[in-house]
This record gives sequence, C-alpha cells and structure tokens, in this order.
Amino acid sequence: MDLINSWHMNEHESAAMWRLYARTNEAIAIRSTYQRLYDCLPPIAYVGVVRYHDYDAEWMAEGNTLYPYVHKLRSFEHEKELRAVIQDLENLPTSINPDTDGSTIQAGIPNPEVGKRVEVSITDLVETIYVSPTAPDWFRDLVEAVTVKYGLANKPVIRSSLDDDPVY
Repeated sequence: MDLINSWHMNEHESAAMWRLYARTNEAIAIRSTYQRLYDCLPPIAYVGVVRYHDYDAEWMAEGNTLYPYVHKLRSFEHEKELRAVIQDLENLPTSINPDTDGSTIQAGIPNPEVGKRVEVSITDLVETIYVSPTAPDWFRDLVEAVTVKYGLANKPVIRSSLDDDPVY
C-alpha cells in the first residue's frame, strides 16, 4: 500500500494552481511548512521534493521503490511539488518459503490497513487558510465558521487577492 499526499511549494500564491486544482469557486488552499508537515507524519513517512525529468533523455536510477512517486515529467515542473509518501505491503505474508532466506512470500491475505487513514494534528499542520479569489463572500464566512467549529479559530482565513485590481 502506498499513501501519497502532494503539496505545492511556492513563496506566493499561484493563479495557475487555483485554476488547475480548484474545480469550483468554492475552494480553499492550506498553507503549511515542510517542517509542520514532517512533524505531523509518522516516522515511516518519506517527505521529499519531486524531481522533474525528461524520461526520454535522462536516466533514472532503478531499485528505489520511492522513485516513481518523487519523479515526474518536466512538463509538470510548474507544480513545484513536495510529496509525503508512506509505503507498506498490500498483502501480509501467510507463509514463508523455508528453502530460502525467509524473505520469499508465497501467499498473502488482504492487508486490513489498505486505505488506512493517517491521523495528523490539523492544528499543528495548518498555518493559514486561503479562500479562492473567485469565491463568493458567503463561502469565506462558511470557512471561518468551520474553523471555529473545529478548533482552528486561531488560524487566519484569508481571501486570496489574486483577482483584486492592481494598485499602480
């Protein structure tokens, strides 16, 4: 089982990311930091920056099962991704081949943890909540109400200013 979570890394908001990943005007973006994410995850999690490659021209090392999750085509470089990955076997061993070093799995049963939720402290993870630049006022109010209800009242809820008229 592989659990993957992707984050966009940038010093500022990205209009392109809002357009690509916010399917409606009623959307939010969570601002956090690498350290906050890392500290919230279990020790078996790998947190790393995605590397972008031209798979036709560049060789990628083999043998590391994390590589497919932290490498993408160069055409996605604009995403500037950070990924958190937890790898686990999909099946638990039911028998081991005694004629080998004990590492060969002959059969398996479904792992009851497939699809397992990874608990994180939302109050530790979230730094700021941004509301879509095109969201209606009622949606921003709703987001603020939800933050209060779930103990995040101390986290700023900021309406994105990307659609504001520029000041010259």
